[in-house]
Amino acid sequence: MFLLRSAGVLGRIDRYLLRELTQSFVAVFLVLSLVSLSNALAQYLTQIAEGRLAGDALLILLALKSVRLLTVLVPLGLLLGVMLALGRLYRDSEMTALMACGIGPSQIYRVLAMFGFPLILGLAWFSFQGGPWAVSLSSEFRYRAAQSAQITLAAPGQFREMGGGQLVAYAAGSDPDSGELIGVFLQRSEPDRDTLVTGRRGRQYVDPDSGARYLILRYGQQTESTPGQLDFQITEFEEMAVLIDDSGSDERSTDSEEKPLGQILASSALGDVAELHWRIAPPVAALVLLLLAPPLAHARPRDGRYGRLTLAILVFVIYLNLLGVGRVWIERGDVSPGLGLWWVHAGVLLLVGGFLFRGQPYGLRVRHAADDPPQRRE
Repeated sequence: MFLLRSAGVLGRIDRYLLRELTQSFVAVFLVLSLVSLSNALAQYLTQIAEGRLAGDALLILLALKSVRLLTVLVPLGLLLGVMLALGRLYRDSEMTALMACGIGPSQIYRVLAMFGFPLILGLAWFSFQGGPWAVSLSSEFRYRAAQSAQITLAAPGQFREMGGGQLVAYAAGSDPDSGELIGVFLQRSEPDRDTLVTGRRGRQYVDPDSGARYLILRYGQQTESTPGQLDFQITEFEEMAVLIDDSGSDERSTDSEEKPLGQILASSALGDVAELHWRIAPPVAALVLLLLAPPLAHARPRDGRYGRLTLAILVFVIYLNLLGVGRVWIERGDVSPGLGLWWVHAGVLLLVGGFLFRGQPYGLRVRHAADDPPQRRE
């Protein structure tokens, strides 16, 4: 052992392990980011095609979305990246060779600390400081993009279906100076009622609180009828707000998500307490998953490369969902603010402790030849 230390073998091993961990983490993080952003891109393109967002805001919204995803992607990337790196070492018998040279669990976790702690510290800063800024900026850009979007009911002379086909819209043209629509026609079909609305001019309005989009029509007429009956109700109006889309409220952030850390700490409201525990959760979860990765990564030489990744993803999904459920319970007052989300982290830590206690089946204890029973000679 002295010769190994004096020769600097452990330093080279540390660099080797760090390189393997870094390469695996970067590869996993990029793949996860591409998958997540592809889903977000599809959603934004659909909203742009429906006229709910302005097209020139696409890149900014994607960039902000990628920033907001860091609190989920970094812990998951750490778990999968470490498992892939250590799993390859196990399957290629490199870990066995390292253990034969005296590299035990403490040295492995020391390298993991060197690799993971800078990421966890950066994630903690982002969760407490950068995250609220990104959420606030994203909400502001979404509101501006929705306000400036031309309702694409709206290429002049073309009918357009919205709301799953329940709403049909048409505009004869648009005013280039004011941006208002000219000669607007709307038809909404519901199971028990049909509504036909016409207006000389119309403009879009987005509610800043709910994110719902309305079309404000002026100088028009509304006709309501019941299918199968001859009764009609005709109303003339000078101005009327017609709900076009209320799905924007699904992505709007709460006030607590945008508050700076100082206001959250000074508040005793349950929503703010839940938000505080939610901001604490990403770095703590990253640390817990970093501890969980080595025992989960153990594989025999003939095991498949991705055999244990399914278990790891399942653990992560359950972990994330329990955090979400715990946050709702805090907001409702079902869980005391002192307990918060710590019970979720403690549960996963118990799982880590169970793996580490078993030790030898997960490759965390060195097996020496002296431990084997003496072989009987023929």
